[in-house]
Amino acid sequence: MIPKLIHSTGPTDKSKWHPVWNHCIESWKKQFSEREYFHFNWTDEELEELVKEDYSQYWDLYQSFPFHIMKIDFAEYCLLHKYGGIYHDLDMYCYQNFYDDIKDQDFVVLESCMNDEFIQNCMMASKAGDPFWIDLMDEIKRTFYNYPDTPDVKQGKALAQDFYIKDTTACYMLTRFTLRYNRPVAILPKEQYNPTCNTYCPSHKTKHMLTNTWGKDYIDANIENMGTWEPGRFKDLQDWFKQNYVNRGDLDKDALGETA
Repeated sequence: MIPKLIHSTGPTDKSKWHPVWNHCIESWKKQFSEREYFHFNWTDEELEELVKEDYSQYWDLYQSFPFHIMKIDFAEYCLLHKYGGIYHDLDMYCYQNFYDDIKDQDFVVLESCMNDEFIQNCMMASKAGDPFWIDLMDEIKRTFYNYPDTPDVKQGKALAQDFYIKDTTACYMLTRFTLRYNRPVAILPKEQYNPTCNTYCPSHKTKHMLTNTWGKDYIDANIENMGTWEPGRFKDLQDWFKQNYVNRGDLDKDALGETA
């Protein structure tokens, strides 16, 4: 049975959080009451300790990842294997408690709403100890290849860093692995769990708000970019994130807890 644990990962310093994340976290606590479910947001330091202490066979691989988000992706597979429960990205919004839909599954992945992938790693669930995650991490280790460019996210690339990240540790890797896996895989349908932003339906249970803030590298690059604008235009990093986010064409009215 999948345990009543709700995992997320994010910076210890919440001044570096995208404002959408706060509303998404509260939506999970509203639907998955803290009286019944244990919510835990893992910091970078805690994830690193988990990999180093409990999954040392992957430690050298983990250290070799050139982008911070790759370490986060990999550690999420570790925590689902060790503890089980439901993992969600900080920009996943929850509309309904769906525990009864998945509680008896061994592990669960999420259908993507994107055209170039089948499975997304923004939400996953598992019982503790399921071998799916070890098999996945072994496959990541077996197929890993070095990034051919500088890992500086601000510079142009011969190979786009988002493709490389997806291909080695995230949704492209998870898609290929799921399609070839030798056991039945429970997949949450995108119509209910991963609909397009700015669409609304009573049947929606979760939605990915797509803040596209991929780890420390991207946060630091945003801080540097914010500093190139005229002084006083943005109050702080969260204001920078918010003002950029509200200018999106697909802004979702639920993302910031206010009417768009």
